[in-house]
Amino acid sequence: MQLDGLQIHTPPRVPGDEPLIHKTDQDLAAKYPVLIGEARADDARIEVLRAQPDKPPREFPIHHLDLHDLSFDRPAKFHALLTNAIPKGEIDATGTFGPWETEQPSETPANGSYIF
Repeated sequence: MQLDGLQIHTPPRVPGDEPLIHKTDQDLAAKYPVLIGEARADDARIEVLRAQPDKPPREFPIHHLDLHDLSFDRPAKFHALLTNAIPKGEIDATGTFGPWETEQPSETPANGSYIF
């Protein structure tokens, strides 16, 4: 799967606020037994919104992203090439991400390594 124009916008986590996506009792892996073998995105972007509205979001241009084995029931493997703003530099990262935590996305497990 090719993901053209991928943009990820993450809201700030404010302790005590209601989650943006509410937890479900459904077993999504059983309801949607989907496995996407490979997904790619070039020239994508992650924008991390700040809790202080007067501060600009943090932006991370993703030059290239490969994801493997996307599913609701297991971590996906990834390889990403992206730019870090402060300190300025290029990042080459590999690892695993997931499965997705719908109620608290910031608690989604991620493991890996990177070269800066």
